[in-house]
Amino acid sequence: MFRIAIEVRDLISSNVSSALDKAFDPAKLLLRLQREIEEALVGLTGDMSKARRYKVRLEARLEDTRGQIDEWQDKAKSAMNKGREDLARQALIAREDTRLSFSKIEEEIAAIEASLIDMQEVELQLEAKRDDVRMRLADQLAADRLAPVASGSAPRESPVDRRLGHIEALEKRTGYALDGSQAAARKAAVDRELEDMRRESAVDDELAALRASSGTSA
Repeated sequence: MFRIAIEVRDLISSNVSSALDKAFDPAKLLLRLQREIEEALVGLTGDMSKARRYKVRLEARLEDTRGQIDEWQDKAKSAMNKGREDLARQALIAREDTRLSFSKIEEEIAAIEASLIDMQEVELQLEAKRDDVRMRLADQLAADRLAPVASGSAPRESPVDRRLGHIEALEKRTGYALDGSQAAARKAAVDRELEDMRRESAVDDELAALRASSGTSA
């Protein structure tokens, strides 16, 4: 998921009622929270636009890569027909590398699509949170008989207000950064080794097929 969507999760999951119980100035806290939510919505919209544009670029790269796979296949056949098995092998290795790139682009497109769906859900949740905060603010202002515009004589924000929610946000971000990092590194190493084995096997099989079709002996 894009960075802004992760940060927005903190706003969505924040407990407004608990925060208000601890706040020195509830109306001021609600005003600040509303502003943060509205800014997050703007940032989320920007991230969604970037994701859509990036997806279009990836789809174009995918088509180019598809064409490169066919080109390397043709080059391998041509080289084998001319008795150049060494060149045919190089072409097939390049083809397998290109296929791997193709698969990675497909995975990246799928991840972008999943992120877009997730961000759309987050956007709906954030809008609901904003509406809830607006209603609470209206009720609080009515109870306090305060104008919705903050005045210069408003009480100073307490340390509790300033720190409210930040500890939880930092804990979540730390969790995102550390969770499963070692396991991911081990999995990546295994995946690379398996991919190298798969590529060599595919090249050997393809060379044998080309050798048979061209009548070339090993």
